[in-house]
Amino acid sequence: MVNLAKEAVEVNVASGEMKLYACDFLILATGVTNEGHIPKVGGLENFKGEKIHSRLYLMNFVIDIDDVPPV
Repeated sequence: MVNLAKEAVEVNVASGEMKLYACDFLILATGVTNEGHIPKVGGLENFKGEKIHSRLYLMNFVIDIDDVPPV
């Protein structure tokens, strides 16, 4: 098999399995100037805590890591 992809990323998925994704282009849209988007997640409407997008994260914003689910 010939791999012509220019970029590759290995991801640890929820099952613990490692998956390899290959592509011609990889866009890491992690900049702070983009508009934040919080995706629709089942049950989010029942969440009573504060929802914050990473683009609004402040250095002095204190969180209890036990209360933060991985996304």
